[in-house]
Amino acid sequence: MILMVFHHNYSYFPIIIDEQEYGLSRDALYEKLRENNVLARRYFYPLITEFKLYKNNHKTIQHSSDVAKSISDNVICLPMHHELDLKDVEKIMDLIK
Repeated sequence: MILMVFHHNYSYFPIIIDEQEYGLSRDALYEKLRENNVLARRYFYPLITEFKLYKNNHKTIQHSSDVAKSISDNVICLPMHHELDLKDVEKIMDLIK
């Protein structure tokens, strides 16, 4: 069993989008936020194993990257910075709802 312990570093606010449950894909949410001047990021995108250099290199990629690929395809980082006003947070949350 692998135990993963996460510590907050307060530099990113990633969320993983389950398109089936949420009703929008990560990319659709990304575009919706962009259209409303909210600059989110598709994090770990594209996944490094998708780069031409690595994609078919079985010497470098020795393990399945299915979990990493799934996270890469579904994670988005919401804005988080020292000048983010509560009003902006509420706007972002309203857009996500």
